[in-house]
Amino acid sequence: MRTGHAPLTPGRYDIVIDANQNGVYDARADGLDRGSPGFVVVAGAPPTPPVPVPALAPIGIVALISLLCVIGVSRIRGKFN
Repeated sequence: MRTGHAPLTPGRYDIVIDANQNGVYDARADGLDRGSPGFVVVAGAPPTPPVPVPALAPIGIVALISLLCVIGVSRIRGKFN
């Protein structure tokens, strides 16, 4: 069996460790956990809906920078007083 990237059909798969790094599964040298599937590919999985990414408006950026400046100035003044 040749290892590598292939399109996956629905089913249960194991993860093989190619110990001798030759790209071919060798039962004597390579590691395989037969206890449980490494991952499962399902057919017809619904597409995940896009998640909106929150954005900072320009006024939000100005407010954030202003707040950080006020905090920085107050900490610096606190060290000299």
